[in-house]
Amino acid sequence: MGWRLFAVTPGDDRDLASWIPALAGVATDLVLREPHRDGADLRGLAETALGVGLRVWLHARHPDAHVLAADLRCGVHLPSHAHGTALPHGRSCHDGPALDRAFAEGAAYAFLSPVFPPTSKPDDRRPTLGVAGFLALAAGREVIALGGVDPDRAHALREAGAAGVAVLGGLFGSDPTALDAWRYVGPSMMNSSGS
Repeated sequence: MGWRLFAVTPGDDRDLASWIPALAGVATDLVLREPHRDGADLRGLAETALGVGLRVWLHARHPDAHVLAADLRCGVHLPSHAHGTALPHGRSCHDGPALDRAFAEGAAYAFLSPVFPPTSKPDDRRPTLGVAGFLALAAGREVIALGGVDPDRAHALREAGAAGVAVLGGLFGSDPTALDAWRYVGPSMMNSSGS
């Protein structure tokens, strides 16, 4: 499928309508992890993202995620304990058996974390995988690196053969102009390098 950069929304009260257009040219996919928003707001955000060319995945924590995903023809992102669905879906995973289960149940992709210490969870003390541990578990599948990924680490993962990265804290900082640092690892780089 080619290199992918997933933007994962922070689930806070910020005005995502101003962030989503800025993600075009940086991210390939957007996971809307917004369980507190009403269904109409979530639909509007998804429509905006689809309109700027992002693949959209609605996090299953939202009670309307499955219905909206079916209606909008986008996907859902499932937590690690969930079972597969007939909708296009991805899943959060933390180890090899969870990855195997996700793909056996039809996942289009799986997040694997933590690859590095997560910037959005400073108290997270789980052992990290690092690049080599991540690649060993990914085993050539559509596994997306999550946890502590900054532009330099994303570039290293891409060079090592990872399918992509997922980023929350590093993309949704204080203002959308901070996204410029990601352009050399996102779709803009792919287009300029011919890949």
